[in-house]
Amino acid sequence: MVRGFSTPYGLYRTLYENSNAIVVFDDCDSILRDPTAINLLKAALDSYSKRYVSWNTERGSDLPSSFLFEGGVIFISNETLASLDQAVRTRSLCVDLSMTADQKLERMVQLVASGDFLEEYTMDVKKDALNLIRDNLAKGIKTITENIKTMAKANGNSVSMEKQLAKIREDQQKQNDKLIKQISDLKNKQSQLVDSQKQQAQSGKLS
Repeated sequence: MVRGFSTPYGLYRTLYENSNAIVVFDDCDSILRDPTAINLLKAALDSYSKRYVSWNTERGSDLPSSFLFEGGVIFISNETLASLDQAVRTRSLCVDLSMTADQKLERMVQLVASGDFLEEYTMDVKKDALNLIRDNLAKGIKTITENIKTMAKANGNSVSMEKQLAKIREDQQKQNDKLIKQISDLKNKQSQLVDSQKQQAQSGKLS
């Protein structure tokens, strides 16, 4: 398994050393953006019966200039399908595991309920944070819907549309600022609670 960053030549070496195996790239998104690495992947993932991968440079190397790749490649990435090179995408079986906002919130609820998530915070604070996220999510959806309706009334007027887009960005920024402040207040509340508990424990020892 390869994690993190890889250069195109590092990719070539990995494919060569595992030419008869399944290679797993976990969060190694650099190879999905580099044009040279993408060309190597296209050769390794091609549909031909024999897939030859080549690296031809004038520099000396301990690796052959080409080799037969008979293995497979698995990518685990946070990149969206739309951002992937089309040739790589069509040579792969893609499984989209992205989550909707509601699914993310549901997962957060499960984590909080497990008890061992963010153990340094009390359950009340974690529940307050969840309620805050839930409320802002609902408000955000309502705001987006209202903005879409307003933009539709502009009837294609480019000046009016620009003003509406600017208003949407401004409203979203205000919501983000408010959310950041509320989260900060929750952290301060937790900190004050911890300090109070420490003082009570210290007072108990002195008595």
